[in-house]
Amino acid sequence: MTNPKYSPGMTLVEVMVVIAIIAVIAAVAYPVYTGSLQKARRADAKTALAELAQLEENFYVNGNVYTTSFSTLFGNATGKYGFTIQGNNLLSKEGYYLISFPDDKNTKLNRNFTLQAEPVASEAQAGDTNCKRFEINAIGQKEAWDADGNQSDDC
Repeated sequence: MTNPKYSPGMTLVEVMVVIAIIAVIAAVAYPVYTGSLQKARRADAKTALAELAQLEENFYVNGNVYTTSFSTLFGNATGKYGFTIQGNNLLSKEGYYLISFPDDKNTKLNRNFTLQAEPVASEAQAGDTNCKRFEINAIGQKEAWDADGNQSDDC
């Protein structure tokens, strides 16, 4: 026979302990999770820059000059490559990065090119302060900078 004063179940203290344990786990796991997402999204920029550098090299082979215009680079085939032209810039395939030809690094003689990728301000990747900007140039040199403008090797 069961004791009428004893009711099986959990006490309030036990429930609070379980909630506290879940909160501690969440506090540790959430930053790790968001950091992993940011790191994974960086591949969008790296892949886009590598593909565009290859297209620039193909353009150079055909015309002996590089271009600093995505309209010229793609012609009417933008959709074929999965990019979206936005004015003078290009939106990466996943939409996390805006790619441009920085004016201060591209010569008017079109014997060199530099492509730059920065997170779209309205996207989740904008919070990635460790790898704020990626670049690739005509000789294949790849560089990355953090939010303070320092070169970053963590990208």
